[in-house]
Amino acid sequence: MRLYSLFAGLILVTVAACHKTSHNSVTLYGKWQWVETDWTFGADHGIIHPGRDSIVVLLFQPPASWSAVLDGTLLENGPYTSTTYCTMSPLGGCDTIITFSSRTPSPEDYRFYIGGRYFTSIHNDTLALTYDPTVITPAGASTTLKFIPSP
Repeated sequence: MRLYSLFAGLILVTVAACHKTSHNSVTLYGKWQWVETDWTFGADHGIIHPGRDSIVVLLFQPPASWSAVLDGTLLENGPYTSTTYCTMSPLGGCDTIITFSSRTPSPEDYRFYIGGRYFTSIHNDTLALTYDPTVITPAGASTTLKFIPSP
């Protein structure tokens, strides 16, 4: 019985420690230059790159604000929240979701728009923002925006 209580207590502590909400995603702070968007819609897929003469920068600032800048002109800005969820599966791991607070896009937002919930990952100096697949999308659509550190 004592072993069972210890095991149950350990599980409770682990679950409580794995879910946290934070506004301090230190690794995100700074400038990130958009390099591509990978998209899938049903059986179709593709990659979109910015124009040769266009530079889109996503800027994360403490404590929890972001800005999108196109060729030096502010496109959008606002607050964001960062939430990390860890699983108890044998594979383990944690997912960090960033929720961007932004206005509803207008017809002029064909240039660059970001809003909603994105899974985040940083690997080999590339920031990937993958649109949250738990949001209902038509035909299994998915989008991943990729950024590299900006000078």
